[in-house]
Amino acid sequence: MKEPKSEIYTILSGLGSAYQMQSGVTRDMPCYIYEVTGNSPIYSMDKKVVYQNIEVTIDIYAENSKGSGVLLTTLVDTMLESNYRMIYSSDISNDKYSHIATVFNLVGY
Repeated sequence: MKEPKSEIYTILSGLGSAYQMQSGVTRDMPCYIYEVTGNSPIYSMDKKVVYQNIEVTIDIYAENSKGSGVLLTTLVDTMLESNYRMIYSSDISNDKYSHIATVFNLVGY
């Protein structure tokens, strides 16, 4: 069985500052803040995990829109290399910094 929290941290920390989701806390910018928002295993008849439906929410924070856009492109490419595809992305309005919210899910196992 995959342990997505550790896996996602390893992926993101290779890109820069990565933190697990904490309510209302923004760390050093630029950074990625992530949360595993779904982890549903699918079992075979002999009770072994054959697939996991994993969903991860990753927020990108940067000082400006250009910076967050570059981070988004890099994130999408890196996550695809690890078999996660982006299924949602949205700019979040904020006067102090650029914030992009994304959701990824596991493509295969």
